[in-house]
Formats: sequence, structure tokens, C-alpha cells
Amino acid sequence: MTIRDDFHHDPHMRRGERQNRRALLAAFALTFAFAIVEAVGGVFADSLALLSDAGHMAGDVLALGLSLVAAFLSARPPRGDYTYGYLRFEMIVSFLNGLALVAVAAWIVVEAAQRVVHPPDVQPGIMMVVAAVGLLVNVSVAVILGRFGDRENLNVRSALWHVLGDLFSSVGVLVSSAAIWLWGLHWLDPAVSA
Repeated sequence: MTIRDDFHHDPHMRRGERQNRRALLAAFALTFAFAIVEAVGGVFADSLALLSDAGHMAGDVLALGLSLVAAFLSARPPRGDYTYGYLRFEMIVSFLNGLALVAVAAWIVVEAAQRVVHPPDVQPGIMMVVAAVGLLVNVSVAVILGRFGDRENLNVRSALWHVLGDLFSSVGVLVSSAAIWLWGLHWLDPAVSA
């Protein structure tokens, strides 16, 4: 038996893997539910900032879903050609999470450029309410992953970075919606999105 096999099958390690899966599952459920709420709010408010944040949240749902799959696969024991088990899936999923984040960011920049030229009449009240709830959801998910997940685990860490990005995005949407409401600065919606 190799050192890696001993480490992977240690009862403490398995308990940590179960804890990571629970944290990822809770984060996935909260993020999925709020991504839908935020997308609907973005459509009603005609806000790219909310829609882009919903896009980030959808990316997080994908990232958390992939992280969950990787967490379940990586817990499988070594066999055949997989002498180290399925731990490689964690690294592959972390890479895919990074690619998903780049793809969402590229879409947002293109859409923001179009909205700078033709800014829509956004509804800042809806934006504020949805962004405030989004901030609470993102803080909750970050706490779940940061406190109950293993921050040394590459899979959990990549999911946490996605969520932290959304947390800062929610703050940006809150600030921009307040500025749009107070001073009518509609150009802030696509600017904050980008």
C-alpha cells in the first residue's frame, strides 16, 4: 500500500471529504435558487448588472455542480488504471471552473459595450432589493464553504473564489443601483457589469 493510499483512505480524510460534499451541496442549493431569482429580477429591472450577476451565479452553479461531481468521484477508491483513485477530477474541475468564469466575463463585456451605446431605462429599486438579497446569499455561501469546507482542498477553494467574485459583484450592483436611483447615472449599470 502506498502512502497516497493510506492518506486517501484514512478515516479523518474520509470525514473531511464528507464535510466538503455537504458544504458544496448546501452552497449549490443556495446558489441555484438565487440564480433563478436574480435572473428574473434582472429581466424585470432591465438591468445588465443583475443579469451579469445572475450569469456569474449560473457559472457558480455550474462550478459547484462540477465540484460536487468531483468530490463524489475523488472519494472512490483506487483501482485499475486509477492507482491514485479519482483525485485528478478535482484538478480538472478546478480548471473547468476557471474557464467558465472567463466565458461569463467575456459575454458580460460584450453586452456592457452594447449597453453603453444604448443604455436601457433600468429599475434601480428592483436592482437594490435583488442585489441586497444576493449579497446575503453570497455571504452565506462563502461562510459555508469557508467554514465547513476544507480551504486546502483545490475543489472547495475554486468554488469559494467563484462565490467571492459574486459577493463583490453584488456590492457593485448595490452601489450602482443606489447611484442610478439618486442621480440617474444609467451608464453605471453596464459599467459595473463590465
